[in-house]
Amino acid sequence: FGDNLIVEVEPNAQYQLVVDGTSTGTPFSLVAKFVEDTEGGLLHPQPVALPTVGNALNLNGVDDTDCVAFTVQQPGVVAAQVTIAGGGCPTEAAVLYLFEAGAKGLADAISKRAFEANGCPVLEKGVDPGNFVVCAKLADEAATAEDVLLDVSLKSLPANDSCEDAEVISMDSADPPFTITSSTAGARDSATFATTCPSAGTQAFDLHYILETGAQMEGVLFLQLTTSSWAGVVSAGEGHCGDASNPICGASGSLTLPVTSNALYTIIVDGANTLDEGPFTLSGSFLAAPVNMTCDQPTPVDLPEDGSVVEVVGQTTGATNDYLATGAGCTDPWDPPSAPDVYYTLRPMHDPVVQVQIAGADWQASVFVLGGACGATSEVACSAATGKARFWATAGTTYTIGVDGYSGYGNDNGVFLLSASYYQAPAGDTCEVAQLLQE
Repeated sequence: FGDNLIVEVEPNAQYQLVVDGTSTGTPFSLVAKFVEDTEGGLLHPQPVALPTVGNALNLNGVDDTDCVAFTVQQPGVVAAQVTIAGGGCPTEAAVLYLFEAGAKGLADAISKRAFEANGCPVLEKGVDPGNFVVCAKLADEAATAEDVLLDVSLKSLPANDSCEDAEVISMDSADPPFTITSSTAGARDSATFATTCPSAGTQAFDLHYILETGAQMEGVLFLQLTTSSWAGVVSAGEGHCGDASNPICGASGSLTLPVTSNALYTIIVDGANTLDEGPFTLSGSFLAAPVNMTCDQPTPVDLPEDGSVVEVVGQTTGATNDYLATGAGCTDPWDPPSAPDVYYTLRPMHDPVVQVQIAGADWQASVFVLGGACGATSEVACSAATGKARFWATAGTTYTIGVDGYSGYGNDNGVFLLSASYYQAPAGDTCEVAQLLQE
């Protein structure tokens, strides 16, 4: 406990004690005190049964650490609090530790809470049946002696502590965004999508939700997790609890979850680091899938004959991956096969060059052109790096324009501005319009 070392010793035995430091030449003092083992040891006192535990620690400037052992016979939340006799909070800073029986030191703590002076430390941790030890330590050994009381009780677990008891969220496309305010404090570390969220703390505490989608839920659900004094992770997978597949992790506290109608999705709010827990707000809003997200349902775009630019606002968010461009300029290794795409058609009425361009996107967008209607295999133009493509058009021919994702880091969908126009190539731009220098 800080600079204190607690060692259980046997009679007629020898022990080696090593004092080390981070620099040389630093003076130190070492005080050793033997306490007879009358109650099973400091970390192993004789357990008492919850839910009623009250132990007057009488912590003071000499003996500022004490522990209470107890047995939990059913899943619940261990709640430990330090106060002083007669009411009020300790004038010293304090730390509470929770151990499973058999712990050897601080590294084995399954929960820890530190509080400043004049605060009443409270520790809450969800546990399964077993034997446990709560230890309290006051920081200032020179403080005035206070009769400090440590009270330990057992509370009910949060209703959605386990996936089997997850809170159900029912949502359809016409419903407004939902907001959930809760806390992972007191929950157990019961589940995580480990392969997708490896950063989630191994002893962080989590809560579970089941999303039930309605009959008109083809699109994406934006999930945003907001925490204050701790780092949170939200993750989601398609299916119910252990059957959930294709998990997505929102390591930054947010994620975009593709959803379909009449389906179930498991959502987990977890801590990012060991022992992370606390209050949070989880919000979710639905965005319908674009109507032109498949190549056989493109949106027609008319090119103005006067040469002016036509602009169309669109989005790939909520769409699926219907086509993977493979032509020149679209084979960059960062073009993810799963990036969503949407489609438009152009039918130029005369033969000059046509230019299509993506602008106004805060994500990595690419554009490609298929030489014909949907289903054509000929890619006549593609640009993954600039979002701009030009091609020689044949009057009366229908061309399919695809807007796709480009970045392999997940930023591969969003809102965009698609512009199209006839492009007046300068003389000599290509061999077909070569400039005649001399007869």
